[in-house]
Amino acid sequence: MTPTKSAWASKINWTATIGALAAVATVFGIDIDPALQAKIAASISAVSGVAVVIWRTWFTSKKIG
Repeated sequence: MTPTKSAWASKINWTATIGALAAVATVFGIDIDPALQAKIAASISAVSGVAVVIWRTWFTSKKIG
């Protein structure tokens, strides 16, 4: 069986969680123009996706066999 690391130690989990929280804050917590709100939410989603690719590509310490 392949050993796994703690969910708290996962950069991917942290990136996804921060991206989701920022998107939720944008939608529910900030009183701004709806068009700007949509742009911010889309930007957060895009940045989170790119961050996940970067973490998995260049910062994963364990190679897939």
